[in-house]
Amino acid sequence: MQITKWKSLRLLWAPWFLIHSYIYIEISFFINSPDAIGVVRSLITSLVLCGCIFYSLGVRFLNRTFWQYLLAIGIIDELIGWFEKDGFDIVTTVVIFTFYFVLALYAFQNKTIWRLNQVPKT
Repeated sequence: MQITKWKSLRLLWAPWFLIHSYIYIEISFFINSPDAIGVVRSLITSLVLCGCIFYSLGVRFLNRTFWQYLLAIGIIDELIGWFEKDGFDIVTTVVIFTFYFVLALYAFQNKTIWRLNQVPKT
């Protein structure tokens, strides 16, 4: 795990994801008592939130490939959840969209975190 330089925009995301991860973990694991499939689905979303927190703090954790696979798995999980509920709620969709948008930035776009010590090829 390595911390990179602070960026103001990334740092603004930190309280948002910390609050949502606390609320999500509290509800998913402690208030509701999920079955085995519910635990796996809650773990996927909890890992997505952890990736968002790592992005907002500028921390490299694991590697990009792990976060890219997790992003794909998480999106598939959310689509399955939408079909199970027969639709989606606008407020929930907007909040969850921020999770996957920031995880996509962490997994694909952010070169300042992942390529900090690499020399550019000429």
